[in-house]
Amino acid sequence: MEAAVALPLLLCFGLALTWLLLTARIESLLREAVDEAVTTTAAHAYPVDLAARVYHNSEQIQYIENQVQRLLPHSIKAMFQESRQPSDTQEEPASRKWSESSIHRTWAKPFVMSFVDRDADGEPLLDPDRLVVVSALLPSFASEETSYFGLTVEYRLTLPIPFFARDVVFRAAAIERCWVGEKL
Repeated sequence: MEAAVALPLLLCFGLALTWLLLTARIESLLREAVDEAVTTTAAHAYPVDLAARVYHNSEQIQYIENQVQRLLPHSIKAMFQESRQPSDTQEEPASRKWSESSIHRTWAKPFVMSFVDRDADGEPLLDPDRLVVVSALLPSFASEETSYFGLTVEYRLTLPIPFFARDVVFRAAAIERCWVGEKL
């Protein structure tokens, strides 16, 4: 085989192999960060639930809730009452609580980025601008069936091929049951 043909083929093969190793690294970094974030949150969720219950049952918090509730419009009060009522549908509890709200994206993206591995300079190995939190599952702590925490995250990587602008989307999802203790 002539060098004019073999050298470009060998170079393309080397670049393709390097890109495949890069994608495998990105996928494992993303999966590890999401798994670690969800596992850590599920492990520490019960003490937060206990603290919230103690504060929620205090007289000062009840007074503040009553004062704020008087100022809310009727439509917002009705929305809160609907969200507190149990659903009559027979759906799987974990599947109906996934939220794609932008509010969850605001806190979840920096939260997941805090679990991404870092290089020697302390910079994350994943670019935060390419990371998108797609959905979040928040626990209600009412029972074991509704006490799940989960995240779905996407990471976009542009193919480094000239004249071929295309993105590869890596998706990682994790869900973990939070320990809720004994509910009376």
